Amino acid sequence: MAILQASTITGSLMRTSDTVTIASNTASIDFSNNDNFIINAGSDFKFDWTVSTNNVGQSGTIIINNTSTSTPDVLPDITKTPDGADILFVTASDSTSVMSYYIAATDKVLVSYIGNFS
Repeated sequence: MAILQASTITGSLMRTSDTVTIASNTASIDFSNNDNFIINAGSDFKFDWTVSTNNVGQSGTIIINNTSTSTPDVLPDITKTPDGADILFVTASDSTSVMSYYIAATDKVLVSYIGNFS
């Protein structure tokens, strides 16, 4: 549903999350499927983003639950971090981290990372 004019929303919005299955050591996230994603990582993996023009302006979260020790690989080239810094992922078993994102363009996904929630 699109809101095409000024509107007031009262109450809370019901949000959902897609669980991302790691296949061939890749966590593939298609941003057209949802705003929020959960990765249950039990081994090393890499991220793969699918971004369309309809995703520009979208924001959300990616929850990373390490079910055992796991290390994410380098983020996709279209991913931008503050000052271009590498993310120092928490890799310990039984840890939970959050990556927030904003899609500024089809070739620019801005992310920030906070981990380990315990």
